[in-house]
Amino acid sequence: MRCFVNGILCDKYEEYGGFSRISNPELGVNFLKPNGELLSNEWYMNANDFHCGFAVVQLAENIWNYLKTDGSLLNNEEYVEAWNFENGLALVAIGETKEQALWNFLKTDETYLYQEWFKKVERLLGIPVWKVQCQDEKWNFATIDGKIICKEWYRDVRELVYSVLQVQKDDGNWYTLNENGEITD
Repeated sequence: MRCFVNGILCDKYEEYGGFSRISNPELGVNFLKPNGELLSNEWYMNANDFHCGFAVVQLAENIWNYLKTDGSLLNNEEYVEAWNFENGLALVAIGETKEQALWNFLKTDETYLYQEWFKKVERLLGIPVWKVQCQDEKWNFATIDGKIICKEWYRDVRELVYSVLQVQKDDGNWYTLNENGEITD
């Protein structure tokens, strides 16, 4: 749908989270408040819809941040990757490039879930646990409540069917974990 905002012709998208995303080929992307006013004086290269009170916005090439519902940015970070907030957390990456990035989970209060930043982060299917690689190439499992499941870090980790977690030791063998993150076999 097309609309005029302050005399500017824009494409208007479906309302999401109380705000409508609009775009103009010359200016970029912005949002309309429920009263029809622009949310921000800034126009962005790209933007996602609002989730948990924040919209991912692209500030420049490979630079992302989060727009709050008051029109201000969440913080001064320049993320090379920024995911939508879900259950109060958003996966973010900092660094010169995505390939060299370090990953963490940003909370809505602008703090990070983990003190350590991870070299790689992979979402597991079926359970709210992530596969994370620390900077010395070892792997572990991380939960969305800020816990590292195993005391030891391993050569590799994986999820089998029915949320069964396994770790691979340096000997190359795979071992199953119990609910406490301890090897059972």
